[in-house]
Amino acid sequence: MAASRFVNVSDEDISQFLKENENKNTARKTSQDVALFKTFLRERKLNDPEELTPLQLDASFLYFNLVA
Repeated sequence: MAASRFVNVSDEDISQFLKENENKNTARKTSQDVALFKTFLRERKLNDPEELTPLQLDASFLYFNLVA
């Protein structure tokens, strides 16, 4: 039987790869952007993004992009 062309990797291998290759600046910027979006939702008296339906989240994000 011929050797497999593709290597088998576990979920742990994938997690480790992502952790080792994470860009710290991108992670920090993403965190700041999420905090800004949550502030926007709070000021508009809307729910946290985790509580919104996909359609509500989409509409809120669209509005956020228009006014921010």
